[in-house]
Amino acid sequence: MPKKLIALWISYRTHHLTKALVECVIGVVLLSLPVVSTAALISSSHHKPLASQPVASKKVNKPKPRAVVVKKKPAPKKSTPVSEKVAIASPPVSKSKPAPIPAAQPAPSGGAKKLTPAPKTKPSSGNSSSSGSSTSSTGGGSSSSSGTNSQTPTFATGGFTSTNWAGYVATAGSYDSISGSWIVPSATGNGSSTTADASWIGIGGVFSSDLIQTGTLNTVSASGQASTFAFYELLPDTALEIPSISVSPGNNMAATINETSAGVWTISISDISTSQTFTTTVNYTSRNSSAEWIEEDPSFANGSLVPFDNFSPAAFTNGAVGVSGVPNSISTAGASPITLVSQAGSPLAKPTILTTDGAGFSVYRQ
Repeated sequence: MPKKLIALWISYRTHHLTKALVECVIGVVLLSLPVVSTAALISSSHHKPLASQPVASKKVNKPKPRAVVVKKKPAPKKSTPVSEKVAIASPPVSKSKPAPIPAAQPAPSGGAKKLTPAPKTKPSSGNSSSSGSSTSSTGGGSSSSSGTNSQTPTFATGGFTSTNWAGYVATAGSYDSISGSWIVPSATGNGSSTTADASWIGIGGVFSSDLIQTGTLNTVSASGQASTFAFYELLPDTALEIPSISVSPGNNMAATINETSAGVWTISISDISTSQTFTTTVNYTSRNSSAEWIEEDPSFANGSLVPFDNFSPAAFTNGAVGVSGVPNSISTAGASPITLVSQAGSPLAKPTILTTDGAGFSVYRQ
């Protein structure tokens, strides 16, 4: 009996020890499973990535490359042909722009020559086949009516004489604007040389060498071919022809010269008969010392006078002038007549006395 009990106890204890050992082993295995799985995953990641998990990129600390600055070379300049360079630097002059009158051609070229006080005489009358003014006063006076072909002009007396100017001149103020209208005279030559005449308005040229002017000019060749054109001039520069206005004898012209600010002038001349107008703004220093409405014997470039045309009367109207900004007519400005005389003193062109409005007169060839 005791042997069986001992054997049974031993069996019972062995069974319990075996069971406890199995349970310990199972516990250890269960506890070690996450570690094994993680280790397996880590180990397998070095060989083959899982299909459902992206491969982790291995960071390598490589040295950063230096930034290389590449300087962009400027594009090579396009070579410009010589003709193109000339065109850019000096564009061709348009035919419509004023151009200097050739030296060989007559042109207004200076102030009043040998301007001297004229002897005072009684008003004179002269026969003429052209229109004039029937008048009853002298010098700065006014006429009683406008003339017709059947009327005889009454010429102004006193004032001044000159070897190249005939008309009216104001000299007692500071003049900043002038205007006037005139009928372009027709001209005939002498059959042996070039002849010319010019009709214009201007400021300066009596007491100083400055003169700004605009008007029209006739020339007749020795063969009798006549030409007429508009011009403006800023002494001492040469006169500039204005080809954009086509002028013919008998056309009605109108012009203004106005100093808009100190030394800045606007010159405008129009052919009323053809509705053509030219206007320009120039910088010019003037003493503003005189204002004039003139029929002139032009000169050549060397200063010598051109033989005077035989011209039809140059009829001026609407003469006005700004005296220190105040508008005046030729009469209210106190303008004086000028008679054009030869070197010997003989009259070659005479102005009539002023019309009733004090703004008009005519110049007759003698």
